Amino acid sequence: MGRFTFIFAAVLMVTLPGARAGWWIFGQAANEVKINYLYVCGASLDEAGPKVKIPRSSLKDGIAVVKGRASVRKGTIGAVQVNLAEPADWQKAKLSSAGTFEYSFAPETGRVYKFSVKAMDTSGKTNEVASTERELQFINLDIRAEIIKTLDAMIAAYQAENAAAFMTYVSPDFAGDADILDTAVRKDFSAFSDIRLAYTLSGLASGDSGRTSVAINFRRQVIASKDGETYSDSGTTEFVFKQVEKGWQVYSMKNPLIFGLSLASEVGTGSVPQPPGGGEIIVIGTGGTVTTVPPGTITQPGGPESDPILAYNVTIPNGQSFNFADGTLSAGGDVVYDATNPPFPPGNPGSIVFKPGTKSAQLGVINVETVTTVPNQSTYASMPSGPLMPDGGYALYLTTGKYVVLQITAINNPSSITIRYKYQPNGANLF
Repeated sequence: MGRFTFIFAAVLMVTLPGARAGWWIFGQAANEVKINYLYVCGASLDEAGPKVKIPRSSLKDGIAVVKGRASVRKGTIGAVQVNLAEPADWQKAKLSSAGTFEYSFAPETGRVYKFSVKAMDTSGKTNEVASTERELQFINLDIRAEIIKTLDAMIAAYQAENAAAFMTYVSPDFAGDADILDTAVRKDFSAFSDIRLAYTLSGLASGDSGRTSVAINFRRQVIASKDGETYSDSGTTEFVFKQVEKGWQVYSMKNPLIFGLSLASEVGTGSVPQPPGGGEIIVIGTGGTVTTVPPGTITQPGGPESDPILAYNVTIPNGQSFNFADGTLSAGGDVVYDATNPPFPPGNPGSIVFKPGTKSAQLGVINVETVTTVPNQSTYASMPSGPLMPDGGYALYLTTGKYVVLQITAINNPSSITIRYKYQPNGANLF
């Protein structure tokens, strides 16, 4: 097959501090209000420094668009406000029921905006506003041609399976370890017998460090070496480039990766939320096997759609139901404790009853704290209920498309049971 480069995406240039963790993770409080991700003119601010400069070429008809998502473990986000001045002048953003928000304004060239975001749940609790503070400037600066030249050269080397040429565009202090990326790229070449990659670039933001974060929407087609099958995908991902004497080099990359898929967990530093309605993403498994998986299953801890997955205890009284999404005992919940025995043998301490449509798999005796993944829901049964046993475990695939792993820690027959559980809100089977 012929090789080609077709381009489509979003670029941003930001100051990155030394820390690699996303700034939106503010501890692990059970019911904390968080900003999960935040973009200005398509530029991700997840690792941006305190001062960000955005070229006016990134504006659409002279308008800057702020987009993000706020969440709270239990409850509902009631309002999101954006500030652009000092002293603060809070303006209401458009908010959806899912916590996504949007705010638009017409920026003045050269003006320094004191930017921050405040999200509030319906009880009045807010996020850590100081963590979102940035100085924004919109200036007549454009390095698009230089970034495109670098990306084109990287893709040409990758499609030609020339690892040595590819690595000349990788910084020696690459955040995922340059030697690991070199190995991963070479493994990619063994897994793929043909690679076709398409991308474009739009939007750019500049910081004081000379580093540039690049968000790209990509399209890709590969032929797997093992089975000879053709696999295609498309999605959004991000890079950070570092300016050097002779141009630009890659400093870091996020999942889903377009380079180094063979060692994705070691190469990628975080992940990018995928557009609604997107398809599955190409991955390379153990032994070089190529397949596709839902985007949520490759989300890395700390990524925009990835909350810290904590284990929680809850006691469910006989006859009452529990809802995992908001952590409440409420009618129509996901599971119910039934102290009566049927359909199980006499003497059984009752059963756990699942909401109609829920799929489940028995895991045997488990410690939910150490469970980091469960089987894919395609292997689960549509059982209406399951037996109880001390420390017995279940993997559940809820009617909402979310995974739960639970451990039965106490059976207080006939009054109640106590479970310890993990709930994964991003649709992945990883915990």
